Amino acid sequence: MIIFWVLRKPLKGFIDRIIKFAVGGISAETNSPQKQGEPSEKSPANTLTQKRTGERLEKALSSFSLETQQETEAIVKQSINYESLESPEKKERMLLKYAQVAFLVMTFNGIYNNIYGSQIKIIQKLNSSSLVKKDELILYYDNAKVNFPKVYENYPYSEYLKFLINSNLIQEDGDNVIITKLGRDFLKFIVDAAFSFEKLY
Repeated sequence: MIIFWVLRKPLKGFIDRIIKFAVGGISAETNSPQKQGEPSEKSPANTLTQKRTGERLEKALSSFSLETQQETEAIVKQSINYESLESPEKKERMLLKYAQVAFLVMTFNGIYNNIYGSQIKIIQKLNSSSLVKKDELILYYDNAKVNFPKVYENYPYSEYLKFLINSNLIQEDGDNVIITKLGRDFLKFIVDAAFSFEKLY
């Protein structure tokens, strides 16, 4: 497909940045508010996490045309120099690493597309502090609510914070909140994917 030919170089460059990030440690934003919640039951991303191993892969792939599957298979093989790998074991290891990177990118992309700018600031705050009182973080929520009253009209602070907890970016420790390892990796991902820390809401 023409679109995959056009995107081949940008995709490879993006993958190279993410692989570099992964080895070192491992969307476009719209102007309309995103509903923060779980992905659709029919989405490939959700399918991957709910079905049994063989079924979930087949189900996820069936969401796309055969031509798209063939094009992406070729891109994957070219990206890891599949044909030049000497043994089935090496091919398996490389494909597994590629799958890990792809899953992390898919996960972080999903989070990034749904997260609010004020929530990113909370993660950044926690990244620079060992421990923060949960009540201190409400300041980020209150400021965003003042600037975007319609978005926060029926969105309480508990649900706002719950999005970050359910995404495993932060965790509660009594009355305190701390950043998780995944939360730190998410911040690294934003940098390596050349995304912006400045988002709406």
